[in-house]
Amino acid sequence: SFVEAASRAEETRSKFTAVFKEQTDAANEMAQAMADQLGRNATEVQGFMARLQDTFVPMGIARDQAMEMSGAITSLAYDLTSFNPELGSSEEAIEALTSAMIGNHETVKRTRRWPASRSSSSRRPTRRVI
Repeated sequence: SFVEAASRAEETRSKFTAVFKEQTDAANEMAQAMADQLGRNATEVQGFMARLQDTFVPMGIARDQAMEMSGAITSLAYDLTSFNPELGSSEEAIEALTSAMIGNHETVKRTRRWPASRSSSSRRPTRRVI
């Protein structure tokens, strides 16, 4: 419903402001530019970026560098799903990329639609000659 959508949008904006802190204006400009360029909903872009920022900062990455990474990974997720529709939604791409970045590579392996998981399972061991 409209009320639920408005509530989710407000929650996204609150989280966005909380995780970007003094970088909020710059991050908002980045999210809006990405949304405009890709024809996506700005609230969705903000949600993805906030999720990534909330992952990177606790890992010890400086907030400004984390913002740049959040934008880059969000853009990558959109690119991956745009060029490879079989990979699923942008939401699924963000979840898999975030999971892989924190060390849970099984998520990407289990997602058989991902090119890396297909190619790694079909590779034969090779002998290295020195």
